[in-house]
Amino acid sequence: MGQCSLQKNSSIASSASTSRRIEAPESSCSPVPKLHQEAVSHEEHGCSGRCKVIVRRIMEQVRTETEQWSQMQEMLEQVREEMEELNSSWDFWEDRALDSEYLIQYL
Repeated sequence: MGQCSLQKNSSIASSASTSRRIEAPESSCSPVPKLHQEAVSHEEHGCSGRCKVIVRRIMEQVRTETEQWSQMQEMLEQVREEMEELNSSWDFWEDRALDSEYLIQYL
């Protein structure tokens, strides 16, 4: 804190009855800004802690949703395979029905 300097920028009226002004020293290292800096630092640290908690929650949610997405992809692939089987079965039975219809008409 060796950089503290006193500045005579502020003036205070000595009384309401006189116009004489007294120069009041204004320190650039006053305790109020220091306390404010400590409060801001504490708030930033608190915010940092809260931010970490929020980020952890978001990461957990992303993991959960990624797992759910993977499960949905697996289910979608299973449905796709079953649809292909159903289409194959449909084609098979349609061909059988057409063959049977042809045989009936031929007889």
